[in-house]
Amino acid sequence: MLLILDSNYIAWGCAHAFSQGLTYEGSPTEVIFGFIRQTLLLNQKFDPNQIVFCWDNNESLRTKIYSNYKANRKSLTEEQKESLVPVFSQFKQLKERILFDLGFKNIFSVNGYESDDIIARLVENEVAEETVVVSADEDLYQLLDNCVLYSIQKKRTYTRRDLIAEHNLTPTEWVDAKALGGCQSDNVKGIEGVGTKTVEKYLHGKLNKDSKIFKKIEFEKNSISKINLPLVRLPFNNTPKPKLKPNKLTLDRYIAVCEKYGLNSLLQDEYERIWIKMTKLIQGR
Repeated sequence: MLLILDSNYIAWGCAHAFSQGLTYEGSPTEVIFGFIRQTLLLNQKFDPNQIVFCWDNNESLRTKIYSNYKANRKSLTEEQKESLVPVFSQFKQLKERILFDLGFKNIFSVNGYESDDIIARLVENEVAEETVVVSADEDLYQLLDNCVLYSIQKKRTYTRRDLIAEHNLTPTEWVDAKALGGCQSDNVKGIEGVGTKTVEKYLHGKLNKDSKIFKKIEFEKNSISKINLPLVRLPFNNTPKPKLKPNKLTLDRYIAVCEKYGLNSLLQDEYERIWIKMTKLIQGR
């Protein structure tokens, strides 16, 4: 099984879960602790033989074709920015050093591309039952022909069948729904007055062809799709496909990292047993 982690999603979850703060020798460690612990628990749950960490990049090439992409995200005050410095510092440490120190070799962040793009490129030729993506991002629903999604908060695996049951849309139709109806979280504007339910009816031929909304969709769909499909479809154009490498996990590496960051609770027998089992299973693909 291939286990792909939406690493920013997991790291932010840890930042909120341990918002009371953990420190070691004056430096914050709550995200580092939570991330490593969550990685162990996910491996215990799924028993993968390969694991990949995908991280967002600060820049997105989508802004080159649509300048307002994600422009609706709230600007932070100087006080808020300052409070997040320790959080982002831990993100950086995990991405650039700690995961490598543990022996993981497949940690990916690509300039201009989002973690969703990297994930999509990785799963495009995979078998759904053998590929689990850990994320709560609904944009990834379009990948459900090739993977299943797992939400940490809901403790739920989400499949193609679930998407059809809940939204009456296939993964391919989910892309069309986003293109026509827009994506509010990314500030992608769709046809005014058209939401997911309306698109579902339209795609399945259940919308009254004499209605104003049907005629509006017919009139605008080509122009709006031309703008929106490159923004909402995964992966973004020319996203490189990462080459997976064998990992180099050892118990000594694990102990060294835990001791370096004062993660004493992760040195308990139960976590060391998970690490040892994971080391035996994850031999690369």
